Amino acid sequence: MKDMFEHRGPIGPEDLSVEVMGRLHGAAQRAWLSPQDIEMMQRELQHCQAQPSGVVALIGELLRQKLAYARRLGPETLTDRIATGGVVLGYRLGGDQPPILARLSYRVRLREEPGVVPLRSLLGATLIGMHLGETAPLLLSDGSLTEVTLTDLRAAPRGQVAVRLPVAVPGQGGILPA
Repeated sequence: MKDMFEHRGPIGPEDLSVEVMGRLHGAAQRAWLSPQDIEMMQRELQHCQAQPSGVVALIGELLRQKLAYARRLGPETLTDRIATGGVVLGYRLGGDQPPILARLSYRVRLREEPGVVPLRSLLGATLIGMHLGETAPLLLSDGSLTEVTLTDLRAAPRGQVAVRLPVAVPGQGGILPA
């Protein structure tokens, strides 16, 4: 692993610092996954493994860690406090930003869709399995970290609040693959 400040081009999981990998590993160990989340994450991971570097490879690393280390939800486990696919959730990026409401979706988006956070995004791969009130490290496309806090969980209605998520741009941190 290299120092994360040395990067100029697309980075991959092997380029992340030991500190960043440790924080991501800790977040994966705190996660809880439903059987449907596991199935969809495994599908996404297969796609991501074809990319050796870049945002898709980083998403693959987040999914791999959660699949390897997260605890499994059983039928007796209440999931109303855990972010699972299809729920509408509120999250806050960074410290004191206002919360954003969006639906966590398994579907792959070919373009940005307001009010939807796809699983195949750095944000989606981070949010899935988080507990209500938890703050976790959010990996950005340049290998740096910020924080995301899960502030709200709701059943998934059809109407969504429109938000724009930053697309990954070479040399800048973003959340969605370009």
